[in-house]
Amino acid sequence: MADEFINQQTEGQEAAQELPETQETQEPPEGCGEPDTRLDEILGAAKEANARLEGLLEAFERRVAHTDLEEKVIDRMHAELQKYKEDMYAQLVRPILQDVIEVRDSIQRVAGAYLARPQGERSIPNKTFSDYAYDLQDILEKNQVEVYRGQPGDSFTPVRQRVLKKVKTEEESLHGLLAESLSSGYAYQGRVLSPEKIAVYFYEKPAGEQAAQEEGRLIAEPVPECEDMDKTEKSEENSNG
Repeated sequence: MADEFINQQTEGQEAAQELPETQETQEPPEGCGEPDTRLDEILGAAKEANARLEGLLEAFERRVAHTDLEEKVIDRMHAELQKYKEDMYAQLVRPILQDVIEVRDSIQRVAGAYLARPQGERSIPNKTFSDYAYDLQDILEKNQVEVYRGQPGDSFTPVRQRVLKKVKTEEESLHGLLAESLSSGYAYQGRVLSPEKIAVYFYEKPAGEQAAQEEGRLIAEPVPECEDMDKTEKSEENSNG
């Protein structure tokens, strides 16, 4: 038995020594030694995504630069437009202001001349004073402002005129017509700046005619009490009959 046990151990050691040789000689599974194509695909996709990201970043930077340029252009255009408007406003208003300045200087010159006279000769004639209204009218008309004024008997125009006063009249044909122009009206290119202030006729019947009509109306209308009495008498006659 001892010999058998020794033989078994010897066989076990020989088997153990042969095992590594078996593992070394074992061939690897099919496909393990080839390059990993899946990893290459992942790396290629990553490189492509990185390239796209860099392209997007460049496009974004260009867009930001373009936006800054647009804002600068808009700011410059706004400043130029504002300056153009101010210059145009000055060109339009300057002639009017110059005309007004001339009228003011003229008033001061005339007033100074009359104040330099003796005490009893300082009154300015009405014609001299009223002429300044025509000077101002010339300034308005030079700037396309229409100065208009109606005449007595003209029809009332609601848009261009405003009624401030009513004048009673016994002529019915004058009702609603212009009685008096209290001030001029002003319009610019067809649009009313300030309507003309006027007085219009208001028809009112004469006192005697109105009283006669009132009396005739009372006579023509039956009195309610008389009608009730007539009805009562008729009802009594019918009942007695």
